[in-house]
Amino acid sequence: MIEVKWSDTTISRAFSYFKRVFQHPIRQIQLVHNCDREFVTKEEVGLRNVINWLKDIDLLKE
Repeated sequence: MIEVKWSDTTISRAFSYFKRVFQHPIRQIQLVHNCDREFVTKEEVGLRNVINWLKDIDLLKE
């Protein structure tokens, strides 16, 4: 599950809601354009700079 924001680095509360709703584990990441630091919360929600995240995508990987 991905949420994209322009500059707000506060982790979205919607992630905790969806973690309860889905019956299986889901990967959650918040992408932010104006982001100075990247981290993973204790709830395992990742916060990444969207440019860095896009650079890391391997579209040829299966």
